[in-house]
Amino acid sequence: MEKSDKVVLNERLKEISKYNVKIHNWSKTAYSTPELYFEPEFEDDIVKIIELAKRNNKKVRAIGVAHSPSDLPFSDGYIISMAKLNKVIETITVEAGMEISQLNEELIKHGLALSNLCSISDLTIAGMISTATHGTGINFGCLSTQIKSLTLFTESCGIMYCSETVNSDIFKAALCSLGALGIITRVTVQCENAFLLETNQTPAKLNYILDNLDFIVHSAEHVRFGWFPHTDDCIIWKANRTNKVIKSNIIISCDASRVLIYNLSTFVVTETITTKNILHS
Repeated sequence: MEKSDKVVLNERLKEISKYNVKIHNWSKTAYSTPELYFEPEFEDDIVKIIELAKRNNKKVRAIGVAHSPSDLPFSDGYIISMAKLNKVIETITVEAGMEISQLNEELIKHGLALSNLCSISDLTIAGMISTATHGTGINFGCLSTQIKSLTLFTESCGIMYCSETVNSDIFKAALCSLGALGIITRVTVQCENAFLLETNQTPAKLNYILDNLDFIVHSAEHVRFGWFPHTDDCIIWKANRTNKVIKSNIIISCDASRVLIYNLSTFVVTETITTKNILHS
């Protein structure tokens, strides 16, 4: 864009906007260079951006960590990054740009956890909701089912509070809206007391899994399986809640996402427990 063509921004919008920002999704299969790239820090910033877009007849999309394999959150108009809208407002009410990993860290400070998690924790809360991200467990819904209420900013109605009892139709639509309804700014999440999961992994053949899928998915609270391409080999992963106490004859090996517990007598992995919120999907 030529300098003479640039829209007139007030001082606050100048502080939080950038020109000629090239962005891509996680897999680098989609790219975009929006006219303006915003990094708001407050809900009022969102209001100013939407008002600017309305005056200049520009399309607006909100973006989290761009983990989606599509170009869904991209636009040649205005893009709003939610990265800095990531503060805790109340114990379980957070700004929509907070990532799941950050939420886990905050929840464990209060002895809380989400009932279920997705495999990838570097997703924003709003992105998780908008794409109906799921975890594992036949008796668990997608992660959107853990949302109690949210605040949505729309061009036509301004800021809207939505829950099962207030603006309920919009609330239900927002739980898998793909960003089409408006900008989600705040989210209140249903939590529970933090807990431990005991896991085990066993080898299996693909045909066995397909023939017994209903039995397998009901055989534990959380179940998933991985298939090794070009073979008939699979791994079945199961997890159930446990009150077991970690004994002294084990070694704990930590990395960024999990704790591996080794039994010294056999030196095999016997349990896997997540760090930070002590929960794994």
